[in-house]
Amino acid sequence: MKTITNFIIFVLIIVNVSYSQWQQVYGSPYIYSIHSQESNIFAGTGYGLFVSSNNGSNWTQTSLNNNVLSLAVTGNYLIAGTSSNGIYRSSNNGANWLSTNITGQMIRTLAVSGNNVFAGFTNGVYISTNSGTNWQPTSINFEVNALAVSANNIYGGTYSMGVFVTANNGTNWVQTSLKNRYIRSLSTSGNFVYAGPYAYGVYISSNNGTNWSQALAGKNVFTISSSGTLVYAGCDSGIYVSNDNGATWIQKNKGFGSYHSVGSTHIFNNYLFAGKEPLSGIGIFRRPLSEFSALTQVSVEIPSSFKLSQNYPNPFNPITNINFSIPKAGFVKLLVHDMKGKEIMVFLNQSLSAGSYEVD
Repeated sequence: MKTITNFIIFVLIIVNVSYSQWQQVYGSPYIYSIHSQESNIFAGTGYGLFVSSNNGSNWTQTSLNNNVLSLAVTGNYLIAGTSSNGIYRSSNNGANWLSTNITGQMIRTLAVSGNNVFAGFTNGVYISTNSGTNWQPTSINFEVNALAVSANNIYGGTYSMGVFVTANNGTNWVQTSLKNRYIRSLSTSGNFVYAGPYAYGVYISSNNGTNWSQALAGKNVFTISSSGTLVYAGCDSGIYVSNDNGATWIQKNKGFGSYHSVGSTHIFNNYLFAGKEPLSGIGIFRRPLSEFSALTQVSVEIPSSFKLSQNYPNPFNPITNINFSIPKAGFVKLLVHDMKGKEIMVFLNQSLSAGSYEVD
């Protein structure tokens, strides 16, 4: 008979600062894309392309007035894919723009691999070998909504046929085992590939797309960003964060307001930026990466009993450490409450083996 063990940890933390949460930094209702170049972060909106040089605190409009659905950086060039006017590029941080030979097209996604730039749109994937000046088609000729690069592999997320991959810059594309899915987003980190299919959560491959597992089932995932073992998934119910390559997830929505749907994410300058999905929310939000809980197992030695230590430092700004030990494997939920008993945040919600742990 299988025994299921659950541990619920309640933590009372007395703080003299405001609770960690998302901060709105831009108020446009149509956010399509977010990207960065050097010290600048760009926002592609329904009112054109905007730029901020101070982590999103202030924004100014560039001379590109089209709806910008996708952005990429190659060398000194900023590449912008628009909703109906093809591809533009800028060599001076968005101050001036030149059109390319791709015109009159909706460019859904852009990606850079070495000296090459790839663009996905309704009729397939195009490649540029000269920083976006000229473009030519690759062998894939059906709708591609998302592109991601890992080493020599370029992954393409399609409208209805799942994920394809090319190892020779688009000369040949091979369908992976993830098929028959409408892929909205892709991201890579090391050997891991993350795919966001509409209404199916996140699919994860740890072997470059050969095999896939599923997480966050039933969620409409619009955007995925990843770095190391950290993965951020923006969906119709907000942001989910994984610290272990997608094995377990924690929801992080405090400060988002009434509408949680997230359509774009980007990691920049120790922040995660999140843009509300164009038809269901307003603005760009940011949050320090340090506020996304990181779990570390500090000892595999099996303790004799359950133990929850006092957090330190306390009071704190902005980070505190919580140590605990569990004598046997089980499902651990770490809840933080204020002095009135109100739940502030769920830091941890996953299965753990016996041992001692620290959460930042």
